[in-house]
Amino acid sequence: MIDMDQAGMKIEASNPRFGKAVSWQRCHLDGSYNRDRKLNLMMAVSADPAYDMEWHDYWPQEEGGTNLFRVYMFFERIIDQLDIDHPGRSFCFTMDNLNIHHNQMLLDLFTSRGHRYLFRAPYWSVDGPMEYIFNTIHVFLLMHFRNIEDLDELGNRLDVIIAQLTGFLAYFLHVGFPNN
Repeated sequence: MIDMDQAGMKIEASNPRFGKAVSWQRCHLDGSYNRDRKLNLMMAVSADPAYDMEWHDYWPQEEGGTNLFRVYMFFERIIDQLDIDHPGRSFCFTMDNLNIHHNQMLLDLFTSRGHRYLFRAPYWSVDGPMEYIFNTIHVFLLMHFRNIEDLDELGNRLDVIIAQLTGFLAYFLHVGFPNN
């Protein structure tokens, strides 16, 4: 089982409680208090307890949002790697109901390479393992928020955090996927 989803990671604003002003006044000192830039993050993880596999891509919002080309290339890269690392093994890809995910060209990519796909119920944030993984990433990002000044640093921090994540099966079990 491989679950995939997208999220936006935004450098927006610091918590005014940690600024250099009393609580009833705005901070007027120089600093990164209003940061309004975003990275789009596309990520997939495997529930296989023997292999903590994850894949991710991110790009700045200025390069556009999630589109069919990005999603297709992302899944094609995953399937190419699976063909090398696990020849002959079939995987089931789960994803939300984003219109792009229903494109026949994308669905044919899965089936033509011996894999299956399954759409989760219409958006219900508690049924996707990736929703909880994104939450975990968000918590770790908050721990480093004061040191993230630009999108390059945000991307570097995402790479470090994601590389440290393990035990993806627990996220699948948490949302009700069977342990087999």
